[in-house]
Amino acid sequence: PKVLDIASELEKKLSIPVFHDDGQGTAIVALAALFNSLKLVKKNLSEIKTVIVGSGSAGYWIGKLLKYAGCKNIVVIDSIGPIIKGRKNNMNKYKKEISKFTNPKEKGTLSEVLVNADVFIGVSGIKNLLNENMVKIMNRDSIILALTNPYPEISPLNAKKAGARIVATGSYNYHNQVNNALVF
Repeated sequence: PKVLDIASELEKKLSIPVFHDDGQGTAIVALAALFNSLKLVKKNLSEIKTVIVGSGSAGYWIGKLLKYAGCKNIVVIDSIGPIIKGRKNNMNKYKKEISKFTNPKEKGTLSEVLVNADVFIGVSGIKNLLNENMVKIMNRDSIILALTNPYPEISPLNAKKAGARIVATGSYNYHNQVNNALVF
């Protein structure tokens, strides 16, 4: 939360907008990638289930921007599970804000939450967090944005092999890069 606190304080003290590249930058590029991906798979933002793994600056802003854009079924997961209203452990004011607009019904492990998900957005910082079995339990024509870099939550090859229709990473090591540097 330190980065979010600093950005908030700067917004209060400066007469110009404050833009945090890892936060808003990643959110903007993720939303652009999602818009384009949804066109290809013929799905609507308001009807999909999106799972965001990571609740730091990037995950926080991605969740907020997706909600603003019209995504209605968002699940944000941190190191102990889905962020939901009333959760007592590992909460801060930003996670409490997230809990106001995320799906209140989703509980359990990442594997359990990914059942029937259309989109996985990874900003966890954990390489190989997502495995092929997890991709297989997602909906048909799933979209994987494994944005942790340089080593994504799943390799594009493994995600495609498991059935993902669209795969992008945040790493320059792979094609189909979705990185906040593209926003600038």
